[in-house]
Amino acid sequence: MNARFIIAVFAGAALAVSAAHAQSPARVGDAQRSAASELGDRDLQVDADFNGDGDMDVAFFRQTPNGVSLVTRIAGAGEVVLQDVSRKHFDSIGISPAPPQTYVAACAKGYGRACGRDEPTSVTTTHAGLFLSYAEASNSLLYWQGSGFARLPLTD
Repeated sequence: MNARFIIAVFAGAALAVSAAHAQSPARVGDAQRSAASELGDRDLQVDADFNGDGDMDVAFFRQTPNGVSLVTRIAGAGEVVLQDVSRKHFDSIGISPAPPQTYVAACAKGYGRACGRDEPTSVTTTHAGLFLSYAEASNSLLYWQGSGFARLPLTD
């Protein structure tokens, strides 16, 4: 079954959440869902223009021998593994689209340690990013900076 759900439009940039299986989707923008998947019947893919070039990019989980990897596929530029997740933590991790706006770092909010010298206290994004969240734990913003993704911890 192919499906794509546009969930919001921010400053003219469409953000979509697609239902997906834990394997690489057939094409950017296509979605696959398998109720028989060992990882469950869950949304595992976010389609958005992460680098601001006007083309739809995709972030998804791909099954690995030890768990899953959070992978991004930037249109025309190939795939990059952003994070490996062990199988025991997969039930508590999620991704969702992050609209363009200003985000304040956890360290600037007084969560955990103080901000380091070269660490941003906030980031203003001009196009879609990606929230990476662990249930009852941490939340980070993954956003395009220059020629790759950067991470901003939002909670401790």
